[in-house]
Amino acid sequence: MEKLYEKLLLSRLETETAGMEGGFQHAYRLSHSSTTALLELQARISTALEWKQMVAVYSMDLSAAFDLLRPNMMQEVLGQMGVSQHLKWLIGDFLTSRDFYVDVNGKCSSLKSMGIGCVQGSILGPRLFTLYLGALAREIQHDQLVTYADDTYVIITGETLEELKANVQHISRRHVTFLKNMGMVVNPSKTEVIVFDKNPVVTTFSIDGEMVLSETTMKALGVVWQHNLKWTKHLEQVSSKIAPKLSMLKKIRKNLDLQQFLKIATSQLFSILFYSSQLWMNSTLGAEGWKRLKAIHYRILRAAVRDY
Repeated sequence: MEKLYEKLLLSRLETETAGMEGGFQHAYRLSHSSTTALLELQARISTALEWKQMVAVYSMDLSAAFDLLRPNMMQEVLGQMGVSQHLKWLIGDFLTSRDFYVDVNGKCSSLKSMGIGCVQGSILGPRLFTLYLGALAREIQHDQLVTYADDTYVIITGETLEELKANVQHISRRHVTFLKNMGMVVNPSKTEVIVFDKNPVVTTFSIDGEMVLSETTMKALGVVWQHNLKWTKHLEQVSSKIAPKLSMLKKIRKNLDLQQFLKIATSQLFSILFYSSQLWMNSTLGAEGWKRLKAIHYRILRAAVRDY
């Protein structure tokens, strides 16, 4: 019954807030995914590089996200979006007056009140969180943001390295201030920064008073990005993930027919190998990348025909 109630609330909320979730958000939206987020990130970086600009991308680390949504602030956000008073009241009722307890081996804690946060696994939660942080585009230009759920990537450009560092400091300060005002907990020391350039650039950036050293690689939504937009490191990661799974499959191969093996290989191996392949499986892969990709594929096919 609760799930049905949430679906009804979600349907009405989507109607009243259509188009207000922010075009930079790729999660919880029809025809959007982590892959579309990665492709947009790639397109914006490539465009800036073609214009001979220096490009930095940082990913802000949140110690918590859904758990820190403030019901009173959510009400303000919904009010600013013109949501009807009755729907605001229903959503406020959904978010508040909740208790919880912990059960360990049949022993239960006392009831505790949950004054903040959104119910994990709820149908309504993702939409509420998207709207909650949707106003970020007012603090940071829309074309500098790519977001998937609570993973946010900010693309910043500059004509020189010094200008780039100044822009990162300025924009990240506004970013952190916005998040803190919304009750989020930011961890600048765990923020990742990468500078995209033909040659590796390792330098320090000031983010919320913390000096953050840039990296030459960055993991974004499961894909390893290199400073030169090559994908060697990503394929190395993929290979290391597949190797133990393939080894286990080889051990049980004699107990599987071909169709069973291919079903397992598709779900456990090829899903890893070709994850977001629209992003990296193109001319930017390079000869070395294609060679590694074919080698991984070949090892799986050899296992399929039991040619060890």
